[in-house]
Amino acid sequence: MYVATVSTDAGGRAKRRLLLNWFSEASETIADLGVCSVIAKSLLTEITESDLTALRTLDTLTRDADLWLLTHPCPEPKHGEHVASIVAIFVDLGSLFEGVRRDPAGADDGKLSMKVKDACHLVTALQVFAAGLEEASDD
Repeated sequence: MYVATVSTDAGGRAKRRLLLNWFSEASETIADLGVCSVIAKSLLTEITESDLTALRTLDTLTRDADLWLLTHPCPEPKHGEHVASIVAIFVDLGSLFEGVRRDPAGADDGKLSMKVKDACHLVTALQVFAAGLEEASDD
């Protein structure tokens, strides 16, 4: 879970403002990760041919998020790396779901639902952190 620290010196406030601006710019990407969570949860039940659209959407959203992160580096590398790791998890999940679609009997080792749960938890924690950072800036 993220912990937002507030520095009272001028340099700390400037860094905090940069981080707040980055998270504000990243809001669409963070929202897209929320959509990835919904898609991943929906694909856990059964993957049919009609779910190809969901898999393509998951792929598109993760590619867009990855590209955004590459072109908009976070001023605090640990936060940018954390967001990038969440994107990477969804990329991995997309590949796993594609494997399950191709070979339903042998592709899932039982860990898929745990990976989805973990990814969804990370997205929720990221959303809470971003909201808390914004609320703290209003003070």
